[in-house]
Amino acid sequence: MSIKLKQALRFVFFLSLGVGLLYLAFVNLNLDYNKVMVGFKSANYFWIATALLISLTSHWFRALRWNQMLEPLGKKPTTLQSFNAVMIGYLFNFAIPRMGEVSRCGILYRSNRIPVNQSLGTVVVERVFDMLILLLLTIVVLLFQFDMLYGFFNDTFILPLAQKLGGSNGLMFIWLMLALLLAAFVLYKFKNKLAESALFSKFSSLLQGFASGFKSVFSLKQPLLFFFYTFIIWILYFLNTWCYLMAFNGTAGVGLAAALSILVVGTFGFAAPVSGGIGAYHIFVAKGLALYGVSSLDGGVFGFVSHGVQMLMILMVGGISLILTIIEERKRDAA
Repeated sequence: MSIKLKQALRFVFFLSLGVGLLYLAFVNLNLDYNKVMVGFKSANYFWIATALLISLTSHWFRALRWNQMLEPLGKKPTTLQSFNAVMIGYLFNFAIPRMGEVSRCGILYRSNRIPVNQSLGTVVVERVFDMLILLLLTIVVLLFQFDMLYGFFNDTFILPLAQKLGGSNGLMFIWLMLALLLAAFVLYKFKNKLAESALFSKFSSLLQGFASGFKSVFSLKQPLLFFFYTFIIWILYFLNTWCYLMAFNGTAGVGLAAALSILVVGTFGFAAPVSGGIGAYHIFVAKGLALYGVSSLDGGVFGFVSHGVQMLMILMVGGISLILTIIEERKRDAA
């Protein structure tokens, strides 16, 4: 099977999964196209425009932070080059989940010849820090709004996972141990042949470059600036969520605490293994808003419009970034 065919099949699979979840969101929230369009037309466009501006600013700060992380590797692209790579990464995430991280590293290699395995190490560290911030925010939300949000996390994550694994934990553990033992035996038995193979050499080179990129983060010239950028990025994410809530009559009065909660559950929705969080985001934010007395209609409209506007912005800006990157590459090749 050719690489292009595999990529096409992966795209179709994840897109179909997202569309299926989107359909479930329509069914569960009792929405139809006309209701969504009425909600969009009645929205306050000032708040939507402000949310878009804040979103773009957060992406710019993400590019600044990434540049700082790349500096110890010996090369520092311009902020615009890193911003374009970040936006192209978001664009590719709509095609295949988590493909954006590799794609933006590939774009940066084409523009600055920074090895993909090294820049990918910095991206992993970046994601680890963002996950720690998300975990911290989740704990804060649960501490201050435990009665309200425990039911959401229990019904949405814990119970479905428990039901999925129920009664099979012991069997799964046994199979996992057997698989690990078999892998260890194969590695030991054929270690000399594996060490001589081209595949092992490539894998070893990949790991070394990845480790180099990972370690570079711990030799930052201004580590406090890294934490400042991270703080600003998440503050902007929060303000972005709050602005979208302010844009609709049904969600404008929920307050700042609800905005923080929706930021958390919405981020979990975007992290779901579907293209661009399609479907998962809509269901999560609608269920989250329902805890604050927002009707399923208003919660659904909020989810569809906020996600749709963000998606259009990424498609537009990511597309422009891709064109600018191609033009820059052709000019450099022609010089």
